Amino acid sequence: MGLLYATSPLVYFRYFTKPANEDEAHHNSEKSRVLEQFLDYAGYEPAELDLYPTENKWFIDSAKLAKAWVVVRPEEKIEAVYIGYDEAKKAKDFQDETLYEGPKVDNLRYEDVLFDPNCQKFEDSDFIARRLTLSKRQLQERVFKGFYREKEVKAILGKPDRYGPTEVKKRENQKKGITSTEERINAEWDVYEAYFYWYHGKKKYRLICWYHWETKTMLNQVFNFIPDNQIPIVETQLSVDGMGMAEMGKDAQEEVSTAKNQRNDAITWGILGINRISPQNRNIDKNFQLFPGATAPFGKDEFEHFNVADGTIAGLSLQNEQAMIMQARERFGVGPAVAGMGAGQADKKGKFGSMGTLAAIAHGLGSNLIHRAADVMLKERRKMVLVVRESPLNEIHLENMLKLSRMGVVILPPMPAFYNHPQNLEDVINHTTMRILDQFDIHLDVMNLWDGVMLSEEPDPIETESDKEPRQL
Repeated sequence: MGLLYATSPLVYFRYFTKPANEDEAHHNSEKSRVLEQFLDYAGYEPAELDLYPTENKWFIDSAKLAKAWVVVRPEEKIEAVYIGYDEAKKAKDFQDETLYEGPKVDNLRYEDVLFDPNCQKFEDSDFIARRLTLSKRQLQERVFKGFYREKEVKAILGKPDRYGPTEVKKRENQKKGITSTEERINAEWDVYEAYFYWYHGKKKYRLICWYHWETKTMLNQVFNFIPDNQIPIVETQLSVDGMGMAEMGKDAQEEVSTAKNQRNDAITWGILGINRISPQNRNIDKNFQLFPGATAPFGKDEFEHFNVADGTIAGLSLQNEQAMIMQARERFGVGPAVAGMGAGQADKKGKFGSMGTLAAIAHGLGSNLIHRAADVMLKERRKMVLVVRESPLNEIHLENMLKLSRMGVVILPPMPAFYNHPQNLEDVINHTTMRILDQFDIHLDVMNLWDGVMLSEEPDPIETESDKEPRQL
């Protein structure tokens, strides 16, 4: 995601119709360039759409949970701005100023989106809704702007859903070091913004309504005013089978957690052991407990301790847990980075470097998710590009490259080019990125491609003094 936003422009405009003449072609090119610059500004500028943090979280949530959503909503910020003191009125003078007017893109929490899970596609659901958690101030602001009816909002103000954040948000705040309290000032209302269709008079209409479930109060309802009756909630799905990393890893997490809990219980049992106390001692009852440094009121033969611990069990349990974690990492194809493994150092500790991954793909190994994904691309005869990085190359490396190349795999080492006169490291990276994306018919005009001509400004020794023009090599 960071690489995408490091490459300009964010969005490409191209005309697929053939221009009638050169003037029209130039006009279309300039129009595309202006639109690209505008979207770059709107996408990067924090005061505008500021898409990078939103889409980055969108991507991460989708990887974790298989699905994630954003909502595109209109926003208008109009505030009274102080412009000076009016001597005639003997009062401060203000004027309304539009600080922002346009769309905004917000991330939605997984649990705040409602739709029919039996639909094959999210947009095919007859009913789609999102939950808005609003404070009293936010409810009153929506009344002020005319979004909600004043009478209905007044009816629900005395019946909030809770007097503080939900348990999920409490745990999130705790990780941030924020203490959550339940007070009237922290009251929250859950309002559902629903999108659905309705038949009337043999016509199908799209409606939007805002509903408070706790009090069964309809705050407002309108016809869908969005062009083409679109739904402003956009879904992304990275996993084909609908399973994210959290769902795929739940069994491994449960297995590791169970092993850890059993080991902790065994260690505790081993430390405490079993105590036997003589029933003849009336100074000791069944609730008697021992702690370090305690003075026990019993004789020599009235108390006996049995040690049930085995020092090797804890070590074996820990090894078992580590094996489970290693197996889970291999299943997901992820693991901690190993310093120096790509630089040819010997301490790889079983991890795959660039040439190790190349060898695993060439020989059909399925050790991790990367290897299995590449194997699927090969068997489905889909295009695959391997950006292998190693130097120098031995005979095995070259044979593996040749083997994959004969299968149709594109071997594209990230070799820097200097014919385009890169000015900094970013130019070198952009050139390699452009060459990779070209393989998938995604063309970025961020650097000049080699056209077979290079200009040299060095004078030719056989040229005359009057001939100072640079020649083509």
